[in-house]
Amino acid sequence: MAGETIRNAIIGAVLGDIAGSRFEYTPPSRADFELLDAECFFTDDTVLTLATLWALEEGRPFQEAYRRFGRAYPSAGYGEMFRRWLLSDDPRPYGSKGNGAAMRVSPIAQVKFEAGLEVCDRLAVESASVTHDHPEGVKAARAVTHAIYHALVGAPPEVVLGVAESFGYVWETSVEALRETYRFSELAEDTLPAVFVCLREGSSFEGCVRDAVRLGGDADTLGAIVGSIAGALWGIPRDLVVRGRSYLPPELADLYDRALRYSVRR
Repeated sequence: MAGETIRNAIIGAVLGDIAGSRFEYTPPSRADFELLDAECFFTDDTVLTLATLWALEEGRPFQEAYRRFGRAYPSAGYGEMFRRWLLSDDPRPYGSKGNGAAMRVSPIAQVKFEAGLEVCDRLAVESASVTHDHPEGVKAARAVTHAIYHALVGAPPEVVLGVAESFGYVWETSVEALRETYRFSELAEDTLPAVFVCLREGSSFEGCVRDAVRLGGDADTLGAIVGSIAGALWGIPRDLVVRGRSYLPPELADLYDRALRYSVRR
């Protein structure tokens, strides 16, 4: 249907990742850059987001899912600590304060939102803690889950954005001003405030993802996290959903299709 949009945090995370993939360290100079083009590709953000979905659907531990999919796609661009965890014979959480738990958490609220926020919050903690067990890593995953949950149950944007304040992720700045000062950081405490700055000024999925990617730095992860919340809040145009699937190999494309079953149309 022309003009149709779907509210889906999982698809939003994947599309945000793909959109940001070609701009890490070197942001686009134009605000109207092509969101998905031939140079784009999926990264670890997509792999681990869809691994979270697999864990939920198959009833498998998050640790198993992340190791299974991480090893299946070894060149997706994992951080060094996560790579060592993947290859370890005795994997244990490594106290990360990074944004990795927040970028992969979107399936929890999308799949489980009918179970309520308390269940979603508990699962967010579980998913983060297998690697990112530092309080900052866990808090970031919880904040993204809360924002997505409120968006999916139909809360107005001000309630969704209020999650930033409740978790202490507030920067009093504009996207334009932030572009002048923002630098590459994988820390959750730097990533999440920037995410909410982009969401605060936006009013559409595409606009928010463009703002996130144009900040520079960890563009794919910024795109994935912003995309997950914006996709739940404002919906994603159907044509972007269809185009995004073409970047994925068969196993991930199948999970992408399965993610679409959880879409909310309001």
